[in-house]
Amino acid sequence: MNSHEFGSLEEATNFFEEHKSEYSEQIKKVHSLSDKRYALTEKVRQARLYLPPKILNDIKEYTDIGLFSYQTDGGILVNTYFREFFRNLYEHANQEKRSNLSKRIFKRIRNLAP
Repeated sequence: MNSHEFGSLEEATNFFEEHKSEYSEQIKKVHSLSDKRYALTEKVRQARLYLPPKILNDIKEYTDIGLFSYQTDGGILVNTYFREFFRNLYEHANQEKRSNLSKRIFKRIRNLAP
């Protein structure tokens, strides 16, 4: 997002929202990522017969970290889509959790090989 310095995630998200027209390619990628997360969830469902529960649980937890949605306020739809996306992406706890889960998932999958 340009070279503008942001004091908070909220400020950065507001800047993004105000300048959406300049970020059309990035917006497409955010929507694509959401679609890919859904596709991965579908593939994992198909793999249930072949993967042990520990791996399946870790994969589910990994994909759940990236789950974001719209929030409502008193019946009025408030568009928090991008705020939730950025929060999930940049929140330090989520970054650390994703990294640890990723390592554990790949290690467990490698250990399945004969």
